[in-house]
Amino acid sequence: MIRLYNKKDIPSIVALEKDTLGTTLGSAMLEDNLSNSMSHFYVYEDKNEIIGYISISFDQEQGEILNFCVNKRYQHKGIGTKILAYAMNILHSKGAKSFILEVRESNRGAISLYEKFGFKRISLRKNYYSNNENALVYLKEMISYKEVEEAYILAFCKKEVHEDYIYYHDDELKTKYYHNYYVCKNDDHVMENLYDRESFVQFDLEHPYTGKLKFSDYEYEIEYHSSIFGLHVLRNNTYRVEKLKECDSSWAYEYFYKDTLKYGEEYAKENTKRILDVCLKEKKTDYYFVYDMNKPVGFIEVFQYKDAAKLENFSILEEYQKKGYGSCLFNHVLNELKTLGIKDIYLTADYEDTPKVMYERMGFTMVGRSYQVREVFK
Repeated sequence: MIRLYNKKDIPSIVALEKDTLGTTLGSAMLEDNLSNSMSHFYVYEDKNEIIGYISISFDQEQGEILNFCVNKRYQHKGIGTKILAYAMNILHSKGAKSFILEVRESNRGAISLYEKFGFKRISLRKNYYSNNENALVYLKEMISYKEVEEAYILAFCKKEVHEDYIYYHDDELKTKYYHNYYVCKNDDHVMENLYDRESFVQFDLEHPYTGKLKFSDYEYEIEYHSSIFGLHVLRNNTYRVEKLKECDSSWAYEYFYKDTLKYGEEYAKENTKRILDVCLKEKKTDYYFVYDMNKPVGFIEVFQYKDAAKLENFSILEEYQKKGYGSCLFNHVLNELKTLGIKDIYLTADYEDTPKVMYERMGFTMVGRSYQVREVFK
């Protein structure tokens, strides 16, 4: 179990630091930091024993990793990875934009771990430690969920920036709400000037709508993040999972068409064509399908951006839900993304969605919220 440290943990932390690092922050400093709002110190406890520990000073912008250690008897078992991922997830959800640290030049194990997480060496501090050993300074700059979302939507849409609003529109699929919308302040004066459209209007807002305009649909979405190394799959049945390929386009067309037919035949055709064009022709996204024998029963869309990935449109056929297909699909995709060098995972969930509970149990933490209001005119 990973948790915030308390006063009773201090003797164990001091002993652990001395044994693994050869130095310690000291009992007095550890006790003082219990009441310091900038201090975020976590311990890994197993059977009432403190076997791992990390201390981070966080100023609401950057987290500085001070000390980080794992009991020698438990090293090389993934515990350090779990601690680092947990702490970074928590602080990124609190607004951390970057993390910085110093590490001994000889500590190859720690350096390998930090580089696995995406830390980059930025400088060297000569004779930094008491034995005159050099320190390497490493920095990891987090990608914000807004940056990832912007890159994703631009795979489909054009962007127009105006003085009071931003307009995203997909000229190939003008009937899709989530590809044609305005981003603006929660301001009736601005929104009213954009309100009259031929078929529908949608606004994406940072706060719940409080004005007087008429809207038929209100949605609330949660933005989630996790280090890819901090995620754990709840079940891992061995169902077949494969990435969609060009040779799959015929049956994939039928699958996506049937999946969206409830929104009308014309929309289903246009939306399916758009999905396959962006995925198979333009190669801007990937789709992974999970199978029951030879029958596709669910999918997830994957969008890669820098060393992060956004997971979108996760769907399992109703009769196959809660049977491990979704977990198997997630596990396969995460393992493949690790081989591609992906460090962080982002996804969006409707507030009322059942998968939201699964995401949180897997280790995702909330990093943002967004609100949509929509009026359909015909």
